[in-house]
Formats: sequence, C-alpha cells, structure tokens
Amino acid sequence: MTKVFIDIGAYKGLKVDELIARQTDSDYVVHCFEPNPQLSQELRQKYHNNSNVVVHEKAIGSQNETVDFYISNFAPCSSLKPFVAGGEAHQYWSSIIGEYQQDLKPLETSQVIKVETIRLDTFIEKESINFIESIKID
Repeated sequence: MTKVFIDIGAYKGLKVDELIARQTDSDYVVHCFEPNPQLSQELRQKYHNNSNVVVHEKAIGSQNETVDFYISNFAPCSSLKPFVAGGEAHQYWSSIIGEYQQDLKPLETSQVIKVETIRLDTFIEKESINFIESIKID
C-alpha cells in the first residue's frame, strides 16, 4: 500500500525533505498544500524531479470555496485570517515567533490574494485515499 503523507502549510518543504529522507522505497506520496503562489512555485521547482511529491496551491479549510489569504510581511506567518493588531492571527503568530519578534517588523499584511480552500475530507475522497501515514499542519 502506498504511504500517504499530507503537509498542510508546506512553506519551503522542510518537513517534506525529512519525510523523503526516511523513506526506504518509492511507494509513497507527499501531498503539499501551500496557498502562497510564490512558495508553491518554489516547491514545484524544488521537487520537479520527484513524482512522489504533489504540490497543491490551495489551503485546507472548513469549506470548499475561494477566500482571502493574507500574506504577511514575514512569509511563514501568512494566514486565512487578517493581521489585525490584537486579532487572532496576530496573537497566534506573535506567540510563536515571540523571541524573534524584536528582530522583526510588527506582523502585518503585505498582500491579500484570493485562494481556493478545500476541505480535507473532500480531498481525501477525491484522491481515493484510504489511509494516511501522517499529517503535518502548520
């Protein structure tokens, strides 16, 4: 049976690299979800010679729809939620990068784009996935 891995918020593929390194055969697939078009393109270029890695330029969400995606001035912190001082996304990411915050500009939205979201269960059904080895959500 093909091992299926899902990386939600793949960013630059750091987790994907770890997963690939641990595989002892080629019977696996890694589905990378990265809604940021620039990062998705980088992932496609990085893994263009690896047919086991599939990049989806989408976000996983609670609905199958098109929504606003807030690209942060600090790319790893982009979000489906806006960066409003004191808001949910701002508080979450500020707590994650707290020790680095002094070296960064305050988190803010640098660009708003439209992205497609897909429910994880919809994706699993569409791809006829029966078992998932692991899911990384970031």
